[in-house]
Amino acid sequence: MSNSSTTTASQSAHTDPAATPSAGGLLGWAVVAPITAALAIFVAAGLLRASWMPPPLPMPSVGPPWQLSVHVPFHDAIWPLWVAGALGTYGVVAGLIAARRHQRIPLRTLLILAGLAIVALTLVPPIGTTDPLDYAVYGHIVMLGRDPYTMTPQQFFLLTHTAGIPPDWQTTISVYGPLATGEQYLAAKLGGASLARDAFWLKLGNLIAFAAIAYAADRMFRGDRAARTRVHLLWTANPLIIWSAIAGGHLDVLAAALGVAGLLILDRHGLQRPLAAAVLSGVCIGAAVDIKADFAVFGLALIWSLWRRPRYLAAAAAGAAAVLLPSYGLAGRSAIEALTNRASTGLGWGFYRLLFYYLHLPLHFVVPTASVLLVPVAWLALRRLPKGFENRPAVRAALALSLAWLLVWPHQYSWYSIMFLCVLILFPASRLDWLALAWLSAQTIADMPGLGFGQNKLLGRALADIEGWLVTRVDPIVMFLALALLIIWCRNGRWKVAGAIEPVVPAGRRPWLSPRRARLATRAVASRLTGRLARQAVASRLTSRAAASRLAGRLASAALAGGMTTRVVASGLASRTGASRAGASRGAAHRAAASASTSKAVASRGSVHRRSAHRRSANRLTRRALAGRLASKPTPASPARPSRPTAGSLAGQAHPGQPGPEQADGG
Repeated sequence: MSNSSTTTASQSAHTDPAATPSAGGLLGWAVVAPITAALAIFVAAGLLRASWMPPPLPMPSVGPPWQLSVHVPFHDAIWPLWVAGALGTYGVVAGLIAARRHQRIPLRTLLILAGLAIVALTLVPPIGTTDPLDYAVYGHIVMLGRDPYTMTPQQFFLLTHTAGIPPDWQTTISVYGPLATGEQYLAAKLGGASLARDAFWLKLGNLIAFAAIAYAADRMFRGDRAARTRVHLLWTANPLIIWSAIAGGHLDVLAAALGVAGLLILDRHGLQRPLAAAVLSGVCIGAAVDIKADFAVFGLALIWSLWRRPRYLAAAAAGAAAVLLPSYGLAGRSAIEALTNRASTGLGWGFYRLLFYYLHLPLHFVVPTASVLLVPVAWLALRRLPKGFENRPAVRAALALSLAWLLVWPHQYSWYSIMFLCVLILFPASRLDWLALAWLSAQTIADMPGLGFGQNKLLGRALADIEGWLVTRVDPIVMFLALALLIIWCRNGRWKVAGAIEPVVPAGRRPWLSPRRARLATRAVASRLTGRLARQAVASRLTSRAAASRLAGRLASAALAGGMTTRVVASGLASRTGASRAGASRGAAHRAAASASTSKAVASRGSVHRRSAHRRSANRLTRRALAGRLASKPTPASPARPSRPTAGSLAGQAHPGQPGPEQADGG
């Protein structure tokens, strides 16, 4: 007993995080320290942007964004970014391992530090990419009354000579939706002629969208500390996502926020108000597609979730059309042509470049090959992905489709993973976390430092060789392995899903249920209502039975008292008559008394069950009376013995003048 108790105590000390505070504390700070260091390097790179990031960007005289005028060597500003990417990956991996083991980490401290870094990166110019500057140029083109789907940034520069226009996309028209163009126009109106100020307003919108996704995921899992820790490690405090969404200022996070809102509206409110939920979901996802066409994947997830409910599917389609048709109608045919051209062209061939190089195939076969491969991989993911939360069917479908698109389609960048991670954090912990983190880290580190096309000559020989090795060798291999692992795990189903099957729902909130669970919930409600009514009916029936039983008991007592009186009278009469007539008269008297009491009980009771019970009681009384009479009857062969005193004999003793039974019989 002592050995087993000692073993159990030691096992509980190893498994209970509260029992090992020192080990949990060391592991927690081993998570916080590398993530904080990575974010600090990113903030420093933003403040020192003028020393390493082209093109030169004039700062506004007053207000954000800000940067330091301190100059540092170019190479000293580049290699720390790769170190920061590696530190951020290590910190997130260590944190996910700690969350899986239910070990506590200082989550509040981590969120405070990450929040400060996010705000600081919003207040500095964009780094790691020049896309926000192109967004600002498209907004200024709209301000001029021109069409950003036909006018290029180079034409805008020749017309206005605005400083800070990046050279990467000077000959490329806008490839974003009309709603994104509207946001860019609003930023240009607020920022004025300064592209840096315009980029700040765009990054501020990204900050709000990023925080909205983090808040929604945190509220969903606020009852489970391990799940909350995982959410913030993959999203809120993930340096790799912060680099793309906040530091880089890519508008994917704004579309992701609208898409997640549409999915959650459908999943959480589809049971109570299915028609309204379908319409609002369609509106939100239509707005996401109106910002960036890649989020049509969420629209396919919506179709997959509502395929067997055509009425609600039509309502969702109507909501999406209410956003897309007017916006593209205002943008004109040029916007549609720009999006179709973008779908068939692009840069970055993923793992296909390396694979086709060894197979000696030309790269123009890449897009047809990916198109053929995309359909079966998406179907496999939809059918064999972990079940996840049963009340999140739209989230699961969006996760499967976005993952298949991300791993199969050749034209991918690191910030495209925002579309996948924003729904992954709403899913239970599984091997998908490691798959997504491997893809994200390989893509992000390979895209660093993000100087732009044709700028590798600024890196020097050593740094250029490292970047080339990351882009052409490490990144394609990781992307190919990620796709292979997805197919293998879909086939064998070894996802190792951790945590609860259902999310922790706070008191007073009802989660959205799938159609099957909706039927079960309806049946449960009906069963509870039926049980309540049945209990009330049983209670009223028992009350009426109790009242009838009390009334019948009173009547039976009265009948029994009457039977006793009759029995006493009959016994006195029988003692005065002869031995030959005593049996007949007493039997007749008792039978008459029993019949009278039985008839009275039956008439007053009014129930079949009570009638049989009182009949049995009357029969018992009759048998007892007969037994008493026979015991007092004298036999002819023996002299008469004095009988047991009865009520009649006692009455005779009370009146000496009246002859007793013996005198009347001649004894």
